[in-house]
Amino acid sequence: MDRQQQITIDKSSPHETPPIGGQSAPVETQTFTLEGQSFEAGKITVVQGATVCLDLSVQMQSVSRILFIDAGNVFNPYYIHRNFREIADVKQALENISVSRPFTIYQLRQVVEFEAEKQLQNGCRVLIIPCIDDLFYEDGLQIWEAREVFSQTMKSLDALAKKHNIFCLISFVGKYFRKMHEESTGVLVPNEAARL
Repeated sequence: MDRQQQITIDKSSPHETPPIGGQSAPVETQTFTLEGQSFEAGKITVVQGATVCLDLSVQMQSVSRILFIDAGNVFNPYYIHRNFREIADVKQALENISVSRPFTIYQLRQVVEFEAEKQLQNGCRVLIIPCIDDLFYEDGLQIWEAREVFSQTMKSLDALAKKHNIFCLISFVGKYFRKMHEESTGVLVPNEAARL
C-alpha cells in the first residue's frame, strides 16, 4: 500500500456557538481530509477497521498529538515502524501517540469520561478508539448491562468531541453495537467504508 497521501486541513473562520450560560464562545470548525475522506472536528466519525485507525494515528499528527484508546488491543508500534519509516520520523510519531488500554467496559467508560479529559486539556485534538465495541462482547456480560454502558460511553464520547471540538474516530468489530450506534445517531455506518 502506498503511504503517500494528500492531506488538507481546512480551518474555516470561527463561528459563534449557541449561548451557554448566557455567553457565546467562538469555535473554530476544522475539517481534515485524507485521500478523499473527510473528518470533521466536534463529531464522531466511524472508520472501517483497526488498521485504518493505526494508519490515522500517524497521518493525523499534523493536527496534534494523538490519544489512542486501545479498546481492541490492536496498537502495534512494529506495524507503524514497518509502514511509515519512509515518510515519517517513526520515533517521533510514536512519541506523539498516547496509548490507553482498557480491559473492561467499565474501564473504557472511565477512560472516555475522565482520563481523556486530561489529555484534551493538554492540547490533544485527535481521539482514536479502534474496535470500540470489542469489550462489550465479553462472556459473562448481560446484554442489558452491555447496552447501558455502551450507550453511556457513546454519549460521553459525543459530549467530549463537541466540548473540545476534537476529531473523534472510532471503528467497530461487530454489527450489534454498530447498529445500536446507527439507531441512536441516525447516521448509517457503511458495511464497507472506503479503506484509506
